[in-house]
Amino acid sequence: MSIKKEKLGSRTFDVINYIICGFICIICLYPFLYMFFVSISDYEAVGMGQVRFLPVGFQLESYEFVFKHKTLLLAFWNSIKYTVTYVILYNLLNCMGGYVLSLKQFVIKKIVVVYLSIPMYVGGGLIATFLLIRSMGLYNTSWAFLLPAAVSSGVIFMYMTYIRSNVPDELRESVYIDGGSDITILFNIIFPLIKPILATYCLISAVSMWNEYFGPMLYLTDSSKVPISTILRDILVVKNLSVATINDSSVSFEGIAMGRRQYIKDGLDRSMNTAIVLVALIPILIIYPFIQRYYVKGMMTGAVKG
Repeated sequence: MSIKKEKLGSRTFDVINYIICGFICIICLYPFLYMFFVSISDYEAVGMGQVRFLPVGFQLESYEFVFKHKTLLLAFWNSIKYTVTYVILYNLLNCMGGYVLSLKQFVIKKIVVVYLSIPMYVGGGLIATFLLIRSMGLYNTSWAFLLPAAVSSGVIFMYMTYIRSNVPDELRESVYIDGGSDITILFNIIFPLIKPILATYCLISAVSMWNEYFGPMLYLTDSSKVPISTILRDILVVKNLSVATINDSSVSFEGIAMGRRQYIKDGLDRSMNTAIVLVALIPILIIYPFIQRYYVKGMMTGAVKG
């Protein structure tokens, strides 16, 4: 009898868990589904607020606008360039720093650790950074916001800890005996053995740079160099750049009453805004599933101490 009660209790618990998890999944997915429904719904229905749980009408002009507009395509390309460059630079420099600090024969390790710890608590400030960037001739270049963020003391320490825990000293010594250098060790031994933390910080740095808008807004004056995140900020947050001002699609308002015309204009902006946002999310959504298993392992780094 007690076994039956336990089975019934266990099944009830599982059912409740599934219901709760399903409800949470719906809550998380609904904003994306809503944006998708708005992006493909009729402009007038969107402007009148009729889109709730399903699309009203159907159109793909919003996506046609996104993939045909030169300004948006150039911004997407800039974001891809900046993100790829930053991910490589960020993980290469921080991993090199972590590898050096993990070496027992590194004599001034304690001094370097103290030196790297200072920026974690004290910063030079925005004005000092801006003046430094301008004096170095990096103003209006992508290096103005790529280089300052390329090295992180905390990430260097994380790489140092992971390399110490997962790369035996015997491996390094065997490479030295075979005539190999530290560069050989780094690329042929260290990188293959630290895939979890490497994938974790690749994803974190990619998302960080893909969403970066403040650095480009501050240091870039050439509109042909701005990433998609800066354009999204101008459209969605500041609202000083309307989709209608950069829209080259032909939407005719002839023969339409003034009231309906305003609904269509509002729906046009909302529909194209959501289309731009969804297209901007695609690269990150594509990348994440491929490195998810490494990401979970990497996030556990330092969680359990032996």
